[in-house]
Amino acid sequence: MGRLSAVLGSMAAAVQVPLSRTIAIGDGANDLPMLEVAGLSVGYLPKDAVRPACDAVVASMSELGALLESHNVIRRHET
Repeated sequence: MGRLSAVLGSMAAAVQVPLSRTIAIGDGANDLPMLEVAGLSVGYLPKDAVRPACDAVVASMSELGALLESHNVIRRHET
């Protein structure tokens, strides 16, 4: 288990959320252990070696927002 995956696990445990309900966003090899344990793994302009570990890949904050909204993680307010 890498440092980032350990932190994700600790944070999830602290708020009593199973890892299956967590989200990890990364782009490089150092993020792989975290992406592999998260419930939803998102690559943000990921390196080629990281793509296979990602459930979704985004290339902008707008795309990330839409993805998180589609998973009911955030709700955008209409003005």
